[in-house]
Amino acid sequence: MRIDDSRDTRTGNYYGLLVRELCARPAHFLYAANFSFADEYVTQYSNDSGRVCSALEELNKIYGGTSGVINLIGDFLRKCAAQFAFSRAHRLQHGVLSPSNISISGQWLDLANVSFVNSGINFSSG
Repeated sequence: MRIDDSRDTRTGNYYGLLVRELCARPAHFLYAANFSFADEYVTQYSNDSGRVCSALEELNKIYGGTSGVINLIGDFLRKCAAQFAFSRAHRLQHGVLSPSNISISGQWLDLANVSFVNSGINFSSG
């Protein structure tokens, strides 16, 4: 597809579609304090603390116990640091960074609010 093909004929604006792969996010392992199921679905799903415990047990199995999970967290933090360093160097700001908007690989997700920051302004890249 050429970029000329992605222009809205009504407004003249360019558009695109961002497709991301399935990924794990830190939010998958955090308790969702403000979430509740509608009454008709309560019996179909386990409680949230059970979901978090199951997810953490699965992490321990996949990564060979506590030391493997600690290595995973260290790797996650290194990759996040690289992502933030890149964004800072290129003056990018995510806008709504949260445990739901970053992957375990450190990549930013849900990029609708990403913007460039003007030169000379001190900013936080998250």
